Amino acid sequence: MTGLKHLRPFAMALLLGGPLFYLMLPPLTRIQLGYAQAQSVEESSADQLFREGSLHYQQNEFGEALAFWQQSRTIYHEQFNHHAESTVLSMMAVAHIAIGEYLEAIQLSESALPLAQSVQDTDLQVQILGNLGIAYEGAGQYVTALSTYQQTLDIVEQLPTDSKALKRSHILGLMGNTYSSLGGYEQSISVYLEGLKISESINDAIGQITTYSNLGTTYFQVGDPNLALENFENGLRLARTSGNTSEVAYVLSNISAVYRSQENFQQALDSSHQSLELARAEAILDLEVDVLTNLGLIYEDLGSLEQAVDYYEQSLAKAQLLQNPEATAMALNNLGHGLYNSGRLSEAETHLRSAVNHLESLRTALSDTYNISLFDTQIFTYNLLQQVLVANQEHEAALEIAEAGRARALTDLLSSRFSPPIDSSISENAVPQMPLRENIKEIAREQDAVLVEYSLVPEDAFRVQGRQRGNISEIHIWVVQPNGDVDFYSQPIDNQSLQLKELVNQLRSSFGRSQSLDRGFTNASSSNVVRTTEKLEDLHKLLIDPIKDSLPDDPEKKVVFIPHEELFLVPFPALQDESGSYLIERHTILTAPSIQTLKLTREKKESLLSTASLQNPQSLLIVGNPDMPKVRDPLTEETTQLSPLPGAEIEALAIAELFNVEALTGSAASEQAIKARINDASIVHLATHGLLEYGNPEDTGIRDSPGAIALASTSQEYDGLLTSTEIQNDLSLSANLVVLSACDTGRGAITGDGVIGLARAFIAAGTPSVLVSLWAVPDAPTAELMVSFYQELDNGNNKAQALRKAMLSTLKDHPEPKNWAAFTLIGEAE
Repeated sequence: MTGLKHLRPFAMALLLGGPLFYLMLPPLTRIQLGYAQAQSVEESSADQLFREGSLHYQQNEFGEALAFWQQSRTIYHEQFNHHAESTVLSMMAVAHIAIGEYLEAIQLSESALPLAQSVQDTDLQVQILGNLGIAYEGAGQYVTALSTYQQTLDIVEQLPTDSKALKRSHILGLMGNTYSSLGGYEQSISVYLEGLKISESINDAIGQITTYSNLGTTYFQVGDPNLALENFENGLRLARTSGNTSEVAYVLSNISAVYRSQENFQQALDSSHQSLELARAEAILDLEVDVLTNLGLIYEDLGSLEQAVDYYEQSLAKAQLLQNPEATAMALNNLGHGLYNSGRLSEAETHLRSAVNHLESLRTALSDTYNISLFDTQIFTYNLLQQVLVANQEHEAALEIAEAGRARALTDLLSSRFSPPIDSSISENAVPQMPLRENIKEIAREQDAVLVEYSLVPEDAFRVQGRQRGNISEIHIWVVQPNGDVDFYSQPIDNQSLQLKELVNQLRSSFGRSQSLDRGFTNASSSNVVRTTEKLEDLHKLLIDPIKDSLPDDPEKKVVFIPHEELFLVPFPALQDESGSYLIERHTILTAPSIQTLKLTREKKESLLSTASLQNPQSLLIVGNPDMPKVRDPLTEETTQLSPLPGAEIEALAIAELFNVEALTGSAASEQAIKARINDASIVHLATHGLLEYGNPEDTGIRDSPGAIALASTSQEYDGLLTSTEIQNDLSLSANLVVLSACDTGRGAITGDGVIGLARAFIAAGTPSVLVSLWAVPDAPTAELMVSFYQELDNGNNKAQALRKAMLSTLKDHPEPKNWAAFTLIGEAE
């Protein structure tokens, strides 16, 4: 798979990491070694080593380049030549960026910066900081990248006037790319346009071409191919006028991708062939990989599978020369897809397994956000291999792969915090570091539960750009019994006029969910109730009817649903069969991000000292209706005071009375007080506002994860908003259960790693069980449900049984599902 590229307007390092990106190489004459010029007749041994490394670098031989540069860096260090050492470290960082090793690039850039500062080389500082920002972005640390670019802009102001404008436009281009990575397209376009004005004012043709390309890419991402083409054509004219063959090649590749999206295949082919010819003439290897992939895609669209496979094979051969595992993985995926569509299943499986192995090698100790982003954009490889295995009737092997592409970043995070990595002594062809079918069956036995894993199969995920998901044509379902038996079901979605995502969204709308921040919603009409029943029955037919004979007859037996994509928003307890019976009436229900996380949350539960968490009521932390903080709306820039929630206070006081403890309400429920107590609490109950979008980087660029819990504010440091990022990074919980009795606390950004939001943050912070809501819950019924839940828990029921009985009790007085079915238990039942 390939797509449009953001071009990087920076002297040394440009956006990298696969066939979507490219690197602009600096001429060797630009590299000043302080005391030895590039054309010096007598070079020192260090200079010679540096030059040898640079020659390897220009040939994309990054490993060899790094080896020579490391030798030269050692000599420069011994000679106290800070300028030369800083330059070498900067170039080493660029090489590591080129092969996707962002952590190493960050470390090298941070080592280079103080050396450049010590010799007061402002130009070099700008260069190093620009590369550092690129490395941070590559590692998924977008906020840090933006901060680094802003620091760079401040230093640019110290440069002489004749070079200040050029550097400023370059950095603005980098900032625009980062905003695009965050999904902040309006901010991205604004920054690009500012940079374009500067480039035009100083007649910087390269800057203008690059910015037009970036604008074209961004407009394409927001669904405006006409504006995308207009900007690409502007860039193409400038590139041809200035005689910049490399830029012509890149822009033609982008134009081809837009034409392909419009099914204008002849113009797409013409543009790609022109781009390929120029890429080969200029020896731009990564662009050649990209264009060969584009040609394969076009011929596959045209049904010329033999030609498509041929181009994919050429692309793979070139990608392997890049020494970039991500680029190789993409090429292997493309080839696997062509082979799959050609009916060559065995060959397709071989190449796709190799692609997955390359993707697994990319899992690093970098940020959680980086791993989420990485696997979100590459999840189609796992999905495609899963389809190949299902076509070969290898259903248990397909389950392994479905798990391999499920909540991997979260699993890595939990493994690093909770336990040693899951054992994966596996065969030669299996994917490393993932549970095999034996592990999966053992987890089912440990849980004493029926595990139901869903996987949504798009019409053709291969043709979907980036994070977008295509229409769902089929649902794969595995049911794993406690005895280890595995049943597989394939449920086609025949009614293409109503797609699954639309069905789920219509269901949520029929609950009358308000758009306000209140823990409440507008009243639903009688027609809404009818529509709700229809949607619940439709989802039951799709998700439950195919597997109903594999579900337990005993309603006390646990059923753990592992949803996928939009299925995370399905209220499984409320699904209705033809007789009108709710699923919760027949089964005890939990959910989990993946089967793997169940093993890790179980290990965490067993490690907690207070497994019987209600035996020590004084360790309960119960919060209700804090003095509400003020929140800035990212769209209007207005600051509003959150409304009070008297029903949440009644709920907290009732629960506190049940256990004879004090509830924190009003000003006592401050962020500072909660943070001081939360790590030692055995149960945490938060009845307040849940802010689904707060801190969403797509809106604000402030945080890496969306979601916040509203608490009382006491200072600028304690603003009253306990965000997902703060929860995940700053807390270390011993709580056996966290209850988020607020609106939409189970929702968030849906990615290949599951739902990124509050629930995930609390699990990552250490709790094995989180109770969250899927919509804006009503005050009075929610209070009744919560009190009933704790009463049942105190009576000796496990969490899942207690929730089931509380739901059944609440629906007697409040029969509409909107009043009782919003909550879902994620993780451990015990």
